[in-house]
Amino acid sequence: MLRSRLDAVIKRITQSRILRSSSALMVGNFATQGILFLLSLFLAKKLGANDYGLMLLSMTIVKGVMNFLDLKSDDAIVRFMGEALAKEQRQEAITFFYVGLIADATIMVATVVILFAAMPLISGIYGSDELLMNLVRIYILSLPFSLLDNLFSTVLVVVKRYYLLAWLVILNSLVTVACVVGLSSLGDVVMTMWGYVLAAVVVFVEQVALGIYVLYREVGTFRGKDFTALWRRFLPFAFHTNLTGYLKAVGSNVDILILGAVRPAAEVSFYKIARSATQLMAIPIGPVSTVIYPSLNEAWAQQNELRARDLIGRFLLFTGTISVVALLGLLILADPAVLLIYGSEFAPTANLIRILAIGSVFAQLNAIAQPVMFAKGRPDLNTYQKLGSSILKLVLSILLIPLLGAIGAGVGFTTTAIIIFMTTVLLIFPALSIWRPGNKQATDATPTPPK
Repeated sequence: MLRSRLDAVIKRITQSRILRSSSALMVGNFATQGILFLLSLFLAKKLGANDYGLMLLSMTIVKGVMNFLDLKSDDAIVRFMGEALAKEQRQEAITFFYVGLIADATIMVATVVILFAAMPLISGIYGSDELLMNLVRIYILSLPFSLLDNLFSTVLVVVKRYYLLAWLVILNSLVTVACVVGLSSLGDVVMTMWGYVLAAVVVFVEQVALGIYVLYREVGTFRGKDFTALWRRFLPFAFHTNLTGYLKAVGSNVDILILGAVRPAAEVSFYKIARSATQLMAIPIGPVSTVIYPSLNEAWAQQNELRARDLIGRFLLFTGTISVVALLGLLILADPAVLLIYGSEFAPTANLIRILAIGSVFAQLNAIAQPVMFAKGRPDLNTYQKLGSSILKLVLSILLIPLLGAIGAGVGFTTTAIIIFMTTVLLIFPALSIWRPGNKQATDATPTPPK
């Protein structure tokens, strides 16, 4: 009996169209994370814990401001451009792309201006460290390129060219390694940061070229229409995704920013390495959440509630299985892996990996929440959840990091992840009629096979 049920579960997972569609992205993410892991290992050993920590802190400062202002138009592009293409409204689809491009270009200019204007404030917070400030100034130069290139790669998600997207992310990681390693060999941490700027320029050029080509092949026209009307549809949705992105940025980076302000830079290195290690758990899961968004959008557009619930159930089943297996591996192998790869200087990283891995299980399970809320046309619920998550993590970081350092940051992350997942299961999904606790009809409906 047990074996037959297990076989049924395995068959259900392997026959999922979402899993098959995302397999290319999984391979791409595995390759990319492996390449970037080797790059981080090279830089950690070359720069040492202090300089590597300063470089990571400077990048976090810049990305924090970037995410604060970024309109996150890629989510809105998937929502509106994909819907227009599904209805064969090609001029409307290309117009939504233009709207997103103009919005991102405006935000890019504002971000660069604000960052340079905020340099005295940043210097005051982090103790007038001249090397840190120099690294921040250099990394700012990459923003015009990194803020705009995502829009062009998002086109591949809209038209479901996942194999091409997988090759693109692998190529981008190789370009980054070549640029960073090449320039770091010519000098210290400053030249290393210039390598990241060069990589941003090269990646931008290749993604723009590929994006224009795909637009020409898949949309078939560059002539838009009704710009003002579509802008009014685009802006409210983008506002929520922008606010959500800001809140996510706060939630993702507040611990590192506080840690860098009150503790030695080496602890930033330990925490960032541990977070990178636990993010490996998301490699097979991230592509699935990327693919499932347009599929959920399509299911609810066709009023196929059973199929939508089946997609959500398969995601949770797949994610739970992968996450628990990865958690067990990290709990057992953290110490020997850190000593073997990074050396005794980074030994405190091992316990951080264990703490963050527990929280990562719940964070990966909750990755289904945003696609569901966006596909249901309720980005406001996502905003409220991210707001609660950011406030909770900020409070925990302020309380725990001065006392416990990087360990306190890890405990804050894990506690927040558990609580936020529980709000999704007990509050948000019932509010969207995805399921209701104790309602067998909502949860046990026979799934509709995907077309």
